[in-house]
Amino acid sequence: MRNFTQKLTALAAVGWLSLTTALAGEQFVPKEYSYKNVGMSSQSTINIPMTDLFTYPDGMDATANLDEAGVKAEFEFTDENVVGLYKYEYYSFGKVQQLYLMRKGGYVTGPADVKVKLTYNGETVENTLDIDIVSLIAQDDEYTADLGQALMMPVLNNDNFMKNGDKANATIEILQAPVNGQATIVEGADGAQDTIKYVQNEGLDNYSFDELKYKVTLGEETSEATVKINIHKNAYASRVIDFLPAPGQFTNQLSTSDAAEGTLGTKGGTLSLGHSEDMSSTASTNPS
Repeated sequence: MRNFTQKLTALAAVGWLSLTTALAGEQFVPKEYSYKNVGMSSQSTINIPMTDLFTYPDGMDATANLDEAGVKAEFEFTDENVVGLYKYEYYSFGKVQQLYLMRKGGYVTGPADVKVKLTYNGETVENTLDIDIVSLIAQDDEYTADLGQALMMPVLNNDNFMKNGDKANATIEILQAPVNGQATIVEGADGAQDTIKYVQNEGLDNYSFDELKYKVTLGEETSEATVKINIHKNAYASRVIDFLPAPGQFTNQLSTSDAAEGTLGTKGGTLSLGHSEDMSSTASTNPS
């Protein structure tokens, strides 16, 4: 009797799990969404397909017209002076339900989360969109340094500022120091922007790597980014090894065993090989 009861209990649990799984596919499921950008002088739209915000119920295609499917949409705004509703409609050309938010102009900034509520088959599902309009966004950088040479890194060049003139007013701080060298801030003079100077430690191997993290501050706003540094010898070719062609292979013959090195010289350079109309090889160098 006990075994029979246990079997009934197990079957009931499986049945409830199957029912729960089936119901989960009958409603919209929120997706995580975030948007961050700098303020602008004029207004612009943020175009968001509803398929980016929700997984649609089973049996409802991603190209469905939600209005015709009986889905009611409502929107709540944190600050309509920063981001508000432009329009919500079915985009027939792209075959997708589309939400258009309006970013206000005038260089306004601030948190501007938007709550989207969809009501379908008597049930309402909510999704809060993480939206933030800021004054600056630091972007990751990557630089290449010659082995044994100092490197100046104008990291603010690719950072996004609401106003270009703000770069000269921004300050830089090293949050995480490099491992294979030292990084110092070089303050800009006469309206120039700050930069980072990187000096390698002595005795580094060729093809070493380093990394640092920095923070940009403008007024009360901050943003962080990472700088990756590749360290190796001068990338220009400094020596070409002569080789013998395979039997029957057409090639120009180099006159001496050190002809390749003589072509480039001891200071190095770039070597390019090509073919003219008479199939003869040519070589040229660019001094470093």
